[in-house]
Amino acid sequence: MEPNHLLRQAREAQGWSQKDLGDRVGTNRFTICRWEQGTSFPTPHFRQMLCKVLATTPACLGLLHSAAKAQRPFELNTPPVTDTCATVPHFLCGIPPCKPLIGQETIVTEIVQRLVKRSERVALYGIPGIGKTAIAAHVAHEPAICQQFSDGIVWISAGKYGDVRRRLCQCALALGIAVPTYASLEQIRMLVRTTISTRKMLLIVDDIWHDDALWIWLLGGPLCSHLVTTRFPWIAAQFDSQCGLAVPPLEPEHAIALLECDIPRLLISPAQATTLLTTMAGGLPLAIRTMGYYLQRAAISLQQRRISAALAVLHNSRTRLAITMPYLPEEHPSLFDEGQCFSVQTAISLSVQLLSDQERAIMHKLVALLRKPALFSERLAASYCRVDESMVLDALDSLTDKGLVQALAEDRYAIHPTIADYFRFGSEPM
Repeated sequence: MEPNHLLRQAREAQGWSQKDLGDRVGTNRFTICRWEQGTSFPTPHFRQMLCKVLATTPACLGLLHSAAKAQRPFELNTPPVTDTCATVPHFLCGIPPCKPLIGQETIVTEIVQRLVKRSERVALYGIPGIGKTAIAAHVAHEPAICQQFSDGIVWISAGKYGDVRRRLCQCALALGIAVPTYASLEQIRMLVRTTISTRKMLLIVDDIWHDDALWIWLLGGPLCSHLVTTRFPWIAAQFDSQCGLAVPPLEPEHAIALLECDIPRLLISPAQATTLLTTMAGGLPLAIRTMGYYLQRAAISLQQRRISAALAVLHNSRTRLAITMPYLPEEHPSLFDEGQCFSVQTAISLSVQLLSDQERAIMHKLVALLRKPALFSERLAASYCRVDESMVLDALDSLTDKGLVQALAEDRYAIHPTIADYFRFGSEPM
């Protein structure tokens, strides 16, 4: 038997040693070594375990006897074989599961229409927690999309700290490509690009933070389309010829419906729910889900006393921002480590880390002086901050580019209530 390069590639793409993989499937590193060297072949039980822990198919791991005989590493200067389409699953690289989508169906429809009409690049942008990943996941599961892109849909989780090489290797693995161990980033990229150059595929790149990463993931050929999500309006405008689609906050009735999805036996009055979802959450899906999770725990006992205590906690902006909710990596693999809990405060802080001390100071002054809704002009911002006007304008431009301030029209800006609360209570002024 020849060495199983696909199995080795899958293990290395996860960053695991042979011992790590052995521990996960219930064997030792010597057995893994023999499988990779081709001196032995896994039994049906271990083939099933390998597919489970590596989240892919037997063919992509070289675990079919016919595939094991035929596989060999692709040469970097030759095109890969073209018969891998039969072994490629329709969904590649782990598309997140669909969660309830309420009030954002129109955006899904618009994206689907653009992609079906052969728009090659579509960008979706919005503030942290607005639901970009959930919308993209729903697009991926739309029947019209599955029919249009008959050769498959690739989901790539970029993220702020994403390992580009590892993501590319995972993408190559899903396509059945064995990548040589010492291949460079550009060589791996060209292998993937060559493999899908003639296929009708949709590439979804979730959570783009950097423009250089944006162009790395343009992998498709003339029959492919790309959908990207990002927090940053300027990245969306750079990628999408129509400047991207902005995701707005939920309307009050949709926000209440989303909360009721998390709490089927909602034991609070409509007036209390409206206050929570409009005044406090500002129609932000992540904030609504976090509050719903917190209320759900209190509502399990059906005791009004516990629900009242939970509502008191939610009315405190400082504690409301810090409430954590268990996180499953497949829900948003680009942001957090496995098993980590997350909060609204955590999600917003990732963007705030990009700000300079001066930008943070100006943001703190704005949210401290502005009333809700936090609408303001450039002149008003300069008078509130009491610093040089050019300094305020530069800060506003940067805050807008980073998605923390919204430019609504000429000389009209807004700060989302949840982001304003973060700077009032969740972040110390500089």
